[in-house]
Amino acid sequence: MLILISAIALLTGFLLGRARAMGRENASVRNQMELWQRSFEKRFYSILEYASIGMASVTLGGRIIEVNHQFSAILDYLKEELESASLEDICHPDDLALNLFNIDRLIKRFTDACQLESRYLTKDGRTVWVLQTISLLVSDQGTPLHLIIQIQDITERKQHEHALRENEYRLRTMLDSVPARISYWNRELRNEFANSGYEEWFGFTPEQMLGRHFREVIGEERYQANLSHIEAVLRGEPQLFEREFTDMRGISHYAQITYQPDISGGQVRGFFAQVTDITQRRQSEQELRKSEQLFRNVLENAPIGMALVALDNHFKQVNQAFCRISGYTWEELMSLTTSDITHPDDNQSYQAIVQRLKDGEIDAYEIEKRYLHKDGTIVWVQLTASLLRNESGKPYQIIKQVQDITERKQLEFDLERQAHTDYLTGLANRRHFLELAEHELAHVRRYGGDLAVAMLDLDHFKNINDTYGHQVGDIVLKTLAALCHQMLRNVDVIGRIGGEEFAILFPETDMQEAHEIVERLRIAIARKDVPTAENGAIRFTASIGIAAYTPSDTGIDILMSRADKALYDAKMTGRNRVAQAESGP
Repeated sequence: MLILISAIALLTGFLLGRARAMGRENASVRNQMELWQRSFEKRFYSILEYASIGMASVTLGGRIIEVNHQFSAILDYLKEELESASLEDICHPDDLALNLFNIDRLIKRFTDACQLESRYLTKDGRTVWVLQTISLLVSDQGTPLHLIIQIQDITERKQHEHALRENEYRLRTMLDSVPARISYWNRELRNEFANSGYEEWFGFTPEQMLGRHFREVIGEERYQANLSHIEAVLRGEPQLFEREFTDMRGISHYAQITYQPDISGGQVRGFFAQVTDITQRRQSEQELRKSEQLFRNVLENAPIGMALVALDNHFKQVNQAFCRISGYTWEELMSLTTSDITHPDDNQSYQAIVQRLKDGEIDAYEIEKRYLHKDGTIVWVQLTASLLRNESGKPYQIIKQVQDITERKQLEFDLERQAHTDYLTGLANRRHFLELAEHELAHVRRYGGDLAVAMLDLDHFKNINDTYGHQVGDIVLKTLAALCHQMLRNVDVIGRIGGEEFAILFPETDMQEAHEIVERLRIAIARKDVPTAENGAIRFTASIGIAAYTPSDTGIDILMSRADKALYDAKMTGRNRVAQAESGP
């Protein structure tokens, strides 16, 4: 536009010069031409000022003569500031040399105008991209007068283009880094995109892939093998399948292939293809199958019980030895949890140690616990467990080894019972009674409360043995033990101290209450008939001494000694009676 206006201005100047030359002959024509020039110049500057593009007049040396409003608005300068500046002041340093080169070509008349995208600097230093047109204004004699520069702000478009290039670069980088061959094929099976993965397998770079037919890239044999899948995806049906093939280097691969249709407006425009190398996965699966088969063989043939348990405690696999220990079939165990077969008294402590294993506090554990057999009996087992983790280190199962130790535990219980129990009466023996009594005394001394001890001795027991024999004497002792169990409370502790002498511990019991209890026991003993084979039923009696705890009783032996003195008093005052010890030692 500015070029056209300038050309018209030159033409007007030329006509006006002719008119002046003719002025002496035709003054009227000269006046009309001058009026027309002034009218044109007014319109010219109005058009220049309000044009929608930036326009500037620049000297051949690069100094700005005049700019319109849009030019100054694009660069964020005042008109007055630009009209005292030069191109060097507003051109981007990286683009200045190219602009000066193009201006030089214009001045030398190598070209009439040039258009290019260039960068300018705003007043505050920002970069503005413009579409720039530079033309040369010449006189009617062909002499260069000045430059006309037109600019259009294309910064936003350039930013979009830059963002698009960045996105394309990121997308290309991402697709090239994917461990798979990714491509797009149109309906004519011509390639429109491929990542760099194809070069390693098929020998074509992404650039070489463009426009090539599917058959040319993968070869005729593979093309025919995949043809049914290609036809299906072009019908809009996604495809997923596996193939084994050899690449251009002679290396064999297992590949998983995906064809995904590109559908627009109900029409299939082409399809996306993804070829993933699953060779290592297939090999790992084969190794895993071998490992699993080996594990199953070991599991099934192990002489001890073995089980795989999920983290929610459900059984996932068990061997026959485990089935024999628990009494359940494999099918039954698959619907149960470890809690279902664990003795209720062991379940809480068992779950606590399992949780520690799951939380990574321990790597394995070994415990003895009780299972409930399917028939309801208790099975003692020695259980060893460790956590199984996947490749990422995340726990996923627990492997357990179980040995039936019921017989061993029963033997231990028998030995313990023999160590603590009187073989004849089944009562606590002297040692065990003293252990329990010391414990109760320590509790009372620390926390307070009542405690009483009774010492019991059978009257004339030697006469029973001498008269009826030791066998009857043993029956009498057993009868006494049974009466004690029958008459005394569950919390009371009874022990055979020696021969016909017994001791009874009464926790949380004062003297009065203890006296009432042993008095009832004494009466029951005196009324009890003991049958004999030859002499019919006989009876026996007992003398009892009681002592209640006082702070001066620092040991159970002191408390029992006071009760023993009371027993002596009962003997000395006629037997078959209860006597109380004094409150002091």
